[in-house]
Amino acid sequence: MALTSNYITGVFFNGQWLCACNKEPIWKTSTTENSKGERFLRCSSQRDQQCGFFITAEDEPRMKIKMSADTPPTPRTPRTPRQRQASIQRYLSTPRTGRISPLASSPRRRLFMKRPDVTPTPHRFRNRDEENLTSIILGLLDGDGIILKLSTELRLRSAIQDVQVGLEARLMASNERLERVLETMDEMEGVTGQCAPNTQEVAPLSFACCWKP
Repeated sequence: MALTSNYITGVFFNGQWLCACNKEPIWKTSTTENSKGERFLRCSSQRDQQCGFFITAEDEPRMKIKMSADTPPTPRTPRTPRQRQASIQRYLSTPRTGRISPLASSPRRRLFMKRPDVTPTPHRFRNRDEENLTSIILGLLDGDGIILKLSTELRLRSAIQDVQVGLEARLMASNERLERVLETMDEMEGVTGQCAPNTQEVAPLSFACCWKP
């Protein structure tokens, strides 16, 4: 994948590039297969605080002219990792409540279910899976020199969450179908029990009081 410049957040001032952080960007070399060996300038802040400034070596000479300025850019206040994560959590988080599983409401169900204490909840692990997948995608983009804006990263995380929610909904629907099957089995078992013959022994009738010689 060819490298693409993103120079809107920076200026060329007093003979040097300055990014939106009002820092001098640094030269790096791409190590990805499709752009291996290509040089580029990028924001020198830590990855989770970068402003997104990025210029390829090919674009850099003409961008010096286009982005020349008489004054340095107004420095922005970089987001700390905690602030960035808090923004993501506020955007993506939804209230969730736990519930006791109805699948464990009868002896048959307790025998059938291996873990009867709570309903299986895929969203317990969803955040971890989302984070792993998002980290892989962001890592691949970062290797190509592509730094996403926070808003774009939020949309990416939201899309991944939508997929996970769909999977969870299908799993919960399967649990509900299983619950109905178990209820039917319990009802059938109850009817069968009512129709069972009474095996209690009955004492023989005595006719002694009615006999006359």
